[in-house]
Amino acid sequence: AAAETASTTTEAGTVGGSEIDDFERPPTLTCLFSAPLVYMDTAGTAFPMELLNYELEREFLWRAFREASRDIMLRFEFATTQVLRNAVTLGSRALHFSGHGDPDFLSFEDGFGRCHVLGVDLLRSLLAAGGPSHMGEAGVEFVFVSACYSKRAGEAFVAAGVPHVVAVNVEEAVLDNAAIAFTRQFYLSLAVGDTVADAFAIGQQAVKAAPNIPDSMREGNKFLLLPADPDGTMHNVPVFPKRPKVRRWPPPSHRPVPKDALASHVAAAGVDV
Repeated sequence: AAAETASTTTEAGTVGGSEIDDFERPPTLTCLFSAPLVYMDTAGTAFPMELLNYELEREFLWRAFREASRDIMLRFEFATTQVLRNAVTLGSRALHFSGHGDPDFLSFEDGFGRCHVLGVDLLRSLLAAGGPSHMGEAGVEFVFVSACYSKRAGEAFVAAGVPHVVAVNVEEAVLDNAAIAFTRQFYLSLAVGDTVADAFAIGQQAVKAAPNIPDSMREGNKFLLLPADPDGTMHNVPVFPKRPKVRRWPPPSHRPVPKDALASHVAAAGVDV
């Protein structure tokens, strides 16, 4: 699927050319949405997967950054391991993963509409390849794993060198309304230059104070900020510090999920997607 990028900055130089300039690209948040249509078992049988409402999540992410109106690049991609590794190698400042979660793996896509199960150990190895130069101040500073039971996946990002990670308790699923409330307020705070710790606290309180979330106090406590910070100082840093305001934020695109890339043998299996 083609990527969608929101950028409020006009890039210098020529497209595809070799002209060199001193243009400083704005920091990027790369959003990876995993929306596989089917899961293939070891016998090659296809089973339809529950489709997550990633378009709604994308809309709320876009709204948060539009309200902030800061010079930050927001990029949307479908979640394959290649796209993840590209984002890390190219120095994306932050990553947002949204998809199905499990205590032991995350569900990526294989590029053909099928589920690609990636265990947390392999996830850590994929991220850590190339050494620490792609993490922390020189690369990825923050990851949000927007998936149920995602604590171990979050810990895999931490082990690979990411200094700030938001995840969901490994024993918990999280309600959609709670995830939306947290995500919108968290990213609005992060985009205007607040620290990770402050943005996390704002997101939690937004969930706990929301009127349409059953047992909202418990839902708010399902979100985790990793690694644990007993001294309360580790996460007192901004991810997007002092970004200049922009006059206009571009409207979102509304491309549907591309189904034409689904492999022919999956369609032949008679699975209704």
